[in-house]
Amino acid sequence: MAQHVVFRQIAIADKVYLFLATPGKIPGKMVGNFRRSPMANLKIPQQEYCPYAQYWEPKSTPEGYVLSAESPQSRSWAAMGCAGLFITVWLGIWCGVSFTMFAIALVQIFQGPTLGSIFMLLFLIPFVAIGVGGLIWVGRLLYQKYRIKTGVLILPTYPLYAGETYRVRYRRPLRNGQTTQTALLSATWLHYEWVQYYRGTDLETVTHGLSTQACLERAIGRGVKQLEYTIDLTIPADAKPSIYAPPHNQLRWELQVRCHLPQVVRDTSFFKLRVVSRP
Repeated sequence: MAQHVVFRQIAIADKVYLFLATPGKIPGKMVGNFRRSPMANLKIPQQEYCPYAQYWEPKSTPEGYVLSAESPQSRSWAAMGCAGLFITVWLGIWCGVSFTMFAIALVQIFQGPTLGSIFMLLFLIPFVAIGVGGLIWVGRLLYQKYRIKTGVLILPTYPLYAGETYRVRYRRPLRNGQTTQTALLSATWLHYEWVQYYRGTDLETVTHGLSTQACLERAIGRGVKQLEYTIDLTIPADAKPSIYAPPHNQLRWELQVRCHLPQVVRDTSFFKLRVVSRP
């Protein structure tokens, strides 16, 4: 006898879990012997929005209107500098103490090995290894941050008008050398409401999506000095114009470009663009 398979969604602590229910034997009522389905492990990615309220106008150049990206990477240099300073000081103290004591123990072994000097040397090896690993990690992080510049968007005209399709270019150059891995670039064209307000002393951010347009992903092979990505942006004829004047109550048209270059960068660049109605 065939059985019907029923999937049920159960919300627990603001999270939705998917369970597989098998029918019971009570007439007129569906009871379930619930067992967790493998689909319950699926995670639905949340839409990311630009967290910054300030709006920037592009610069007019012979190549077009150029707008620099707003990204956590480009805005986090101060925070990264503070964190880097703290880590550097901590590693400096850690390495300074452990390396000095390790060198003293090593010299004592060369002069005349004793049980105490050998024990001290073995005891300090893990501390020296942690210090060396921390220095390598900090150096690699700084090198990755320095190696690639902030992305820019090149527009043929500005502002953008409703009912038109525009071909724009995203460009992100390396500071030196060429890419050694294949880079993946993708973009999303968003229209949404963005509001910030204070609840007590906490700053709350609320967004409401109005439209989303996903652009084709592009793979860029190795051996290039800059990443370039061409994007077609379509604005509906009945589109609402963008509003950026109230800094904490905005109606945005935003282009998001996700860049993944292995061992160098993996982030999202945000471009808030001004869309107006045809006069």
